[in-house]
Amino acid sequence: MSVTVQVPAASRQVALGGLSWRVYRRLIVRFWRSSLQFRTVAITVVLSGLAVIIIGSYMSISIGDNLYKTRLAQVQTEANNATGIAQQSFDNAQATGDQAVELDGVGLSVKQAVLNSVQSPGSTSMGLLRIPGQKTDRIMTTITSPTFPTQLVSDQIRTAVADGNGKRVYTQS
Repeated sequence: MSVTVQVPAASRQVALGGLSWRVYRRLIVRFWRSSLQFRTVAITVVLSGLAVIIIGSYMSISIGDNLYKTRLAQVQTEANNATGIAQQSFDNAQATGDQAVELDGVGLSVKQAVLNSVQSPGSTSMGLLRIPGQKTDRIMTTITSPTFPTQLVSDQIRTAVADGNGKRVYTQS
């Protein structure tokens, strides 16, 4: 024995208020064609929203780019000044009795002088690192500020510093 149940046509429609989406579409199209005020408001709202999205995107991109470039220039200026201070400190280091400069003491004074010279010392990290494979009579231990990420200094930066090329400030991102 089989039972057949028929579903009324009204319940087969996905509808709001008993009308199908086709009926709503026809009503909106009829309202669009008959009302100049509705068309004007709808077009104005859509174009205004589009203008806000375009202008907001442009401003966000240009402000972000300008902030990055400004901060990069500030950091490079501070790094250049800090490099000059560090070099001057090493140049002015006094030799001890055996004509050797106490490099660790000079390194610590360089670290303090550099941190005192920057505009935002709380967010500044610095490190005095040896170049891998560097051979000298005197060895200075690595000196870094507590927040300096030594592992992030790439071999390419170390090689560029070792090569010199007349630059005093090198960056990586």
